[in-house]
Amino acid sequence: MPLSRIHLITCIRDYTLAVFCQQSDDWEFQIITTGGEVFGDNKVYCTQVAAENAGRNLLGRID
Repeated sequence: MPLSRIHLITCIRDYTLAVFCQQSDDWEFQIITTGGEVFGDNKVYCTQVAAENAGRNLLGRID
């Protein structure tokens, strides 16, 4: 079973931002809406901070 690590789960406006690592050190983020939709940019990042910044930037472009 692969090891998963969670770096961050936070609420920003009406969205939940989750930053996590599923394999080795490839970090990614997902955004969850209040309606339960899940989306992200389908990229992996070298650090958790880079993934978090990408998620926050995407949230800044929503609405």
